[in-house]
Amino acid sequence: MVQKINPTSNYYELLGVSVKATTAEIKDAYRRLALELHPDVNADPDDHERFRLVADAYRVLLDPQMRKKYDTMRLLSFGWPITRLRDTVANPVAFNQLMNKVGTMLAVASGIVRKPVGEPGRDMTLGTTLSFWESFQGVERRFEYKREIDCADCKGSGFAKVAVCEICHGAGRLRSDFMPMVGKRCPRCAAKGWIGVENCATCSGTGRVEDYHGVMVKIPAGVQHAGRVRLSKQGEGGRHGGKDGDLVINVTVLLDGLATRQGNDLIMPVDVDIRTAALGGVAAAEFPHGRLKFRVPEASWNHRRLRVPGRGFRDPKTGQTGDFFAVLSIAIPDALPSDDRELARQYLHAVKGPEDAPAGLFRDELVKRFAT
Repeated sequence: MVQKINPTSNYYELLGVSVKATTAEIKDAYRRLALELHPDVNADPDDHERFRLVADAYRVLLDPQMRKKYDTMRLLSFGWPITRLRDTVANPVAFNQLMNKVGTMLAVASGIVRKPVGEPGRDMTLGTTLSFWESFQGVERRFEYKREIDCADCKGSGFAKVAVCEICHGAGRLRSDFMPMVGKRCPRCAAKGWIGVENCATCSGTGRVEDYHGVMVKIPAGVQHAGRVRLSKQGEGGRHGGKDGDLVINVTVLLDGLATRQGNDLIMPVDVDIRTAALGGVAAAEFPHGRLKFRVPEASWNHRRLRVPGRGFRDPKTGQTGDFFAVLSIAIPDALPSDDRELARQYLHAVKGPEDAPAGLFRDELVKRFAT
């Protein structure tokens, strides 16, 4: 016997389960109701009829193919009870409203007509200037500015009062002989489904107001001159629920009197006394944020570059850090005796590269004079 499907019955409601119920949940619900309503345990004639409906619902929902067919039939009614749909068809005005709404649904679903969406806000641009060392360390800055946003009182519509469009009855589209199920754009309301009745006093009917906005911006360490920092959704407000624009900060980095930047490397001259340069030792680079000590090899020459790995600028995109290069500037202290000063000058004249390391009596004399 072929099981008939009755689309006017809500099988899910009869069994007391959701439309997403599993097969196990449907079986459990049926067993529970059978123990309560089966004629063998219940003599009430009304419950006998209810049990028959429950049994029909169980047989349909338990079969995957029949359940799929039943769900499709329910969707084709657009969720309307059959009796209401029949009454609507008999009423020309109500039927026209229904067809307009159905046509709009089909148009949106098929892509013929796009569902109205908000417009994104524009990006805004501001500028800031950093010192050389602020760009090295990173800094936080507060920015205050004016931007346009949707008026909160009218939700961006520009109207304090609106009314349903009397032409399309709120559907936004009109049926036509050419496209009877899709229809054409309503000229009265521009497909919105409503018309403005009274302008909003807050925005004077524009739908937009000025907003005084402030935001703290973390400018990352390592930002370069002419670099940009982008903050999502901090620009102009979107229209009618659209995404807000971004705020873009253009960064200017000032030069430093001593230090320079090459890529992500930090290069700076460092003063070293003649004793440390000739015999080796420890020197220190002085930064505004602290001191960096490094080793100076024996027999170093003037303007020698010494590399300290990983102590340069941090790349804000990759997270990798450059190196620090100390450019030695060897000084001869004024307090040295004249003989020592003369020896220091001889050293600077003689040692100008790695192949010029002092040896023999000259080295012995340097150790004797500068080791103490």
